[in-house]
Amino acid sequence: MKTNVTFNFAGVFYLKILIIGMAIWIGLNLILGNGPIAGQYYVPFFLFFILLFQYSYQLNIRKEGVYIKRLGMGAKVNFNDLENTKQEGKKLIFYMSDTAQHHIPFSRFSSQDQAKILQMIEAFSSKEQGGIPSQEECGKESQEDEIPEHMLKETAKRWINDLLNSGLSKKDVFDRLRDRGVPENKLAKLIASTPDEILCVLQAGKNNIFITIFMLMSAIALWGSYITTEPRYQVYVVVSGVLINGLFLLGFFRFKLIAYNFYILLSTISIVRELNSFFVTEAIYHLIGVVITLCLIAFVWFIRVQLYPDYRWIGCKKDKEGEYIFSD
Repeated sequence: MKTNVTFNFAGVFYLKILIIGMAIWIGLNLILGNGPIAGQYYVPFFLFFILLFQYSYQLNIRKEGVYIKRLGMGAKVNFNDLENTKQEGKKLIFYMSDTAQHHIPFSRFSSQDQAKILQMIEAFSSKEQGGIPSQEECGKESQEDEIPEHMLKETAKRWINDLLNSGLSKKDVFDRLRDRGVPENKLAKLIASTPDEILCVLQAGKNNIFITIFMLMSAIALWGSYITTEPRYQVYVVVSGVLINGLFLLGFFRFKLIAYNFYILLSTISIVRELNSFFVTEAIYHLIGVVITLCLIAFVWFIRVQLYPDYRWIGCKKDKEGEYIFSD
């Protein structure tokens, strides 16, 4: 059994929220005499952020306890302090030895995940079990698994996650998976771009600060585009803006390397545009925008480097002999 598994809400739950939100949107429009998908744009706008907020809920089960996360914050249920676990209605409740309680919206997970969650909690929290296997033992078990002689990229990704979760270092994973069909440069990139749970927790605070700034700036930009666009095109502007910014937010919430890279790239392009506008109009607000964008690029780059220390702008780090090196 793996000792580090993350669970998210089931897709059906998000579909329910989407359907309810769309029904409210259409209902308000009809009541106010608008078209079914006209007006009241704040409803899908807030619906989108509700979906993101719910998507950020994660249940991470490890050998030492359960980590309950939401928007980078949460609580830890230590198995050593866990007195009892009960499923009451739609909730799973942890009763701790210090009388504290932790409630989990259990019905929002799929039935398969619910069964797996209960199985892992029972196995790891059992006082009668013969000890929970250590990371080293888990690594040995993984080493005994038969790794395919030839792998495609997607198969390599799954093996990278499994081996890293078993406790092996990035260097060991690289050595075990090299010469199995995936070119070394691509294999090194896949390993270096895999999010590290510990680094994500350490940088969650800075990441949340940036996400808050990004959401505020996106909302202001979306509103500005909405009021300056012809009425017949406003709905397209809103939908496209929400989708694009939503993809970025999803990437930031999940600490995806590609999200940080694209943000830095697009922000750099916007600096060039703002400088051209400044030289043409000499309006000071263009220069202020450049300074703000530069500060945000530096902040995002700092977060990216902390999350992915082995990944350069293009490619991975190498030593003098040309061998790939990893921080662990």
